[in-house]
Amino acid sequence: MNASRLREIIDLLLDREKSQNIQGRLNELNQALAQLVQQPNNTNFQTTFSNTLQSLISVSQIVRNGFEPVQIPLLQEIGADRFFVQDYMSDIATSIKENPLSPAVTQQKLSEFLNARQNYLDLITRMRDGLQALGITPSTLQPGDAEIGFLLPRALFNDRLDTLIKELRDILRIIRAFSEATVGAAQEVEVRSISTTDPLFFFHFDPIVIAAIGGAVSWALNTWKKVEEIRRVRAETRRTNVLTEREASEVFDKKINEKIDSAIEAKVTELLGKDDKPGRPKEQRTDLKWALVSILAHVERGMIVEIRFVPPPPASVAAGAEEQIASSDPFKTLQEITPQLVFPKMEGPPVLKLPQPPPAPDPRNE
Repeated sequence: MNASRLREIIDLLLDREKSQNIQGRLNELNQALAQLVQQPNNTNFQTTFSNTLQSLISVSQIVRNGFEPVQIPLLQEIGADRFFVQDYMSDIATSIKENPLSPAVTQQKLSEFLNARQNYLDLITRMRDGLQALGITPSTLQPGDAEIGFLLPRALFNDRLDTLIKELRDILRIIRAFSEATVGAAQEVEVRSISTTDPLFFFHFDPIVIAAIGGAVSWALNTWKKVEEIRRVRAETRRTNVLTEREASEVFDKKINEKIDSAIEAKVTELLGKDDKPGRPKEQRTDLKWALVSILAHVERGMIVEIRFVPPPPASVAAGAEEQIASSDPFKTLQEITPQLVFPKMEGPPVLKLPQPPPAPDPRNE
């Protein structure tokens, strides 16, 4: 990640820490446990510890659930997952159950975790202050603004510039296909930020188009879940020698391709309807079908898509118009889609080949 993104993630962590006072609650839990160590049979101390523990379990769950799926790898990259994402409170609760007569064992574990977490908070606080002193600020969005990021794993372009350029052209073609399908014209795409090591490109254009692409990525992830179920059955069949390798390939590969083809056709029809008129509408279907295959193939190879947005402030509307506005509000769609963008690690060799772009449209047909 770049420095601006690092600052953004650190600010997010410190804001969550401040709003929920996790470290303060952990200190309270440690003090309650220390009292229990001194007087393990004191029912008041037992009750205080139990209530403090349950409260902290609830708060830690709220913090965990507050992170978007695509943020988790970033937290792991800087070592924050241990203190903000992992279910550390379950370890404490388990330790208490396993050592009911020796609460000192649990207190030692809690004290070690508490100190390590405080050291980490001190570290990222100093880092934030240092970045601030260097003039490095987090990337921010204005109300009513949205952007979409594409993370391209290096294995996708093998560290070759020409292949990376080809991947960026494919992304631009995907954006244009969805632009024409949703707003009727190609979008002007603004480059917002670029991060390394696996390059992450954030682009800005119409939120309506971003919502459509996000919906297609969510569709691709759901499609792959169904395909993975078929692949698991195939693997089990191979292990039990019910079918030969050739027979398994004929049966299951055919089923996988049928599942993908039917999913693509259904999605294209959902986006464009059933209009098969010649000319540009036909070309639009070709472009959109290619875009969906490309998204599927790229997601299978590890591409990650991240969407960031800030909804506009609520506007006053005429009575009875709220439902109509909500149904066409791209930010409402983005709020629904973003939690669905969970990218599992794909198993086995890719099923789909990266498709070649269709021929450029003939301007005489436009």
